[in-house]
Amino acid sequence: MTDFEDRDIKIFSKKVEQDDPESLIRLAEETARHRNNGNIAKAVSLGEKIAKMISDVGSIEDTDLRELMDSFPIDEKILYQVRLLLTFAAESTLHRSLNIPLLSTTAVNSMYDCLMECDRSFYLDTTDAFTFYYVAFRKHDRIVERIGRRFAMLCGKEADEDFERFGSSLYMIFCKVIESEKTKSEFVSD
Repeated sequence: MTDFEDRDIKIFSKKVEQDDPESLIRLAEETARHRNNGNIAKAVSLGEKIAKMISDVGSIEDTDLRELMDSFPIDEKILYQVRLLLTFAAESTLHRSLNIPLLSTTAVNSMYDCLMECDRSFYLDTTDAFTFYYVAFRKHDRIVERIGRRFAMLCGKEADEDFERFGSSLYMIFCKVIESEKTKSEFVSD
């Protein structure tokens, strides 16, 4: 039998790096610039507007989306999955289309704050659904098709081509709606 002593134990720790003062100064300056030019307020407003659309899908004023929703049998369970997919589409589109991380993060956080206030249980369910959608998103090929398949699966309709097409169309249309809302926000570019 081997005896172990404290000197036999090695503790490894990561070296704690201090925040780079220069990067903190740049971030503070960027935040001040976007606050002063109104972009932060616009990002907050955009996030809130999107959250309200997701909370009340019927309020979305997009002809393509309305026609798609009217053409498909949607019960409460499916509507819940529609809202989850719209939330994912909003988050991914905001991060992709708002080229300034500070603004995209502000818009997304505002959206989630509003969703959490309106419907906390729905907000908590986004994490589980997003795991499936992000797997589809990360593959970089046939993303829209993969999103549609994940939607059908989450609806309990795996391999149902109608549900897959519906999910794919829903994702594409709502991404366009988000792009349009972003454009209407008229963010100031420096």
